[in-house]
Amino acid sequence: MQINSERQKGRTVSRAWARTRPLTWALMVCLFFSLLPGQAVGGEAGYGELTDINGHWAAAAIQEFADMGVARGYPDGTFRPAAPVTRAEFLTLVAGVFDLPPGTAAQPFRDVSQADWFCSQVGSAKLAGIVAGYPDGTFRPDKPVTRVEMVAMVLGAAKDGLMETQAGAQFPDVDPKSWLAAPVNRGIKTGIVSGYDDGRFYPEKGATRAEAAALLVRVLDRLQNPARLPAEADLAAVILAFENAGIDEMNQGDYALTRSLSYTTGLARAATLFQAEQLADRAASGARLTIVPLMQKTVVQDCRQLTAKVRYDFTYQVTVTIAGEQKTAVQTAAVLYTLRVKDGTWQIYKLAALPG
Repeated sequence: MQINSERQKGRTVSRAWARTRPLTWALMVCLFFSLLPGQAVGGEAGYGELTDINGHWAAAAIQEFADMGVARGYPDGTFRPAAPVTRAEFLTLVAGVFDLPPGTAAQPFRDVSQADWFCSQVGSAKLAGIVAGYPDGTFRPDKPVTRVEMVAMVLGAAKDGLMETQAGAQFPDVDPKSWLAAPVNRGIKTGIVSGYDDGRFYPEKGATRAEAAALLVRVLDRLQNPARLPAEADLAAVILAFENAGIDEMNQGDYALTRSLSYTTGLARAATLFQAEQLADRAASGARLTIVPLMQKTVVQDCRQLTAKVRYDFTYQVTVTIAGEQKTAVQTAAVLYTLRVKDGTWQIYKLAALPG
């Protein structure tokens, strides 16, 4: 389902952007072919260039999912938004979005083997109380997940991170005496679900890949419990660490950007890999880049429990040396970084140059 080569991902994700930038000496002086940290993806297309989501009602959510690196498309470039999702597949997405720790080696359900690709995620979700399985001790991983099951799993993962901000509602196809009523009602109160145009919820209807992506992105946006929000200083520290690692690596001629990569995931990781290749190509011709930060400023613009946006303003003195000729320029710009929690740490998954 995912492209295997990280470097191929970097090349794919950055082709459209690279074609739009004229390779002039002036740009080399300012940004070494526009390849400074924070500038590599300023105007590029989305991660993976999905071919079958244009005009789709969930296109924005699907693209965000792809940029995050939680779930991308198939090798043929499609996402297949109308395709069904199994219980194991959806739970794996939940585990990725909520950054659940790996499960134990023990078999979590009697129909889930340790050899199954989803065993760890299912075990982790069971341990966290997100799923309990069926009365017969099975999980039924290959069964299509229903709309109400999706909501119940997400609510179990979010716990008290979702705040109830609106009144509940009654759907004619949701029995108030059934177990369906509680997750549907809380989903409505927290703003993560709504019904169809005909006023129904269709709780037992099989969910699609598009519906799964839309629900999870919506939940991430609503994880706003003040007691669980990260410290702004911690978010700013990630941006400064990424930028300064890149500056140090470039000044030392270490264009693998290994330290920079450690702060990235998803789209930002692919772009940094592409950037490393481009820098190495320029260095092979004898070019040398030196960067001196003159001003660095971070402002947290949006903060959720598992995602955040940080604006980074900077002024860099950039010196490029080629064939014994040296030129220096000062570059001032701003970048918007988008982060998410992955593997227990805040990582950058998207960045975009800001106008002005």
